[in-house]
Amino acid sequence: MSLLIESGQPNPYETLSFIVASGLGLMTIVQIFFGFRKDRRDLRELKAREQREARQAQARAGYELVDALFDDETGGPLLEDLDAGLENSPNLTRRTSNAVQTADTFARAFGTSAGSQAPELIAVRLQFDAVLYYLDRFEHAISAGVTTFPDVQASFQYYAKLLDRFAPTVDAYATMTGYERASAFLRRYPNWQAMLPAAGSVLLPAARASRVQPVEGDVPEK
Repeated sequence: MSLLIESGQPNPYETLSFIVASGLGLMTIVQIFFGFRKDRRDLRELKAREQREARQAQARAGYELVDALFDDETGGPLLEDLDAGLENSPNLTRRTSNAVQTADTFARAFGTSAGSQAPELIAVRLQFDAVLYYLDRFEHAISAGVTTFPDVQASFQYYAKLLDRFAPTVDAYATMTGYERASAFLRRYPNWQAMLPAAGSVLLPAARASRVQPVEGDVPEK
């Protein structure tokens, strides 16, 4: 049998090669397509995992800030005494004479005697500075995206309700003493915001600079 192919007849080997090449090309296209889909799926999963991890980090940061506030040697005990000592506190069974005294002093410092510079009122305001310091950090962390308001909201919501009758004076005091972000944080609670009056109608507590009274004989700096 002759192996020669007559002129003008299609070469079966070329046809076979073309078919094979076309098949390989189609397979390559299919592989690229499915590989692209897999890459997109992997990318979505990676982004979702990164978002979960970022969200978990935000929550941890918030919980750490909350723990730091209640573990603080000054702010933590003050909040406990206010919780047990204020008249509107639901925790009457925890009431002690020391808690009642601290709560009464706080109520005068940020209420009826807000303008007084009596030593015991200045002392409780200094204690409350520790609370404002952490609330200021809360707001800073929220603004920076380190944590979110829901991560820390519940932890202070009880105290925002407990202390909201002092909201006008506390808000003015926080702003006056440089804790503007603490004021902004407290204003996130609707009940606190609702208690704030029109600007300029609040009796401010003694300013931080005026807390330290000059000793007799001292010469004021010029």
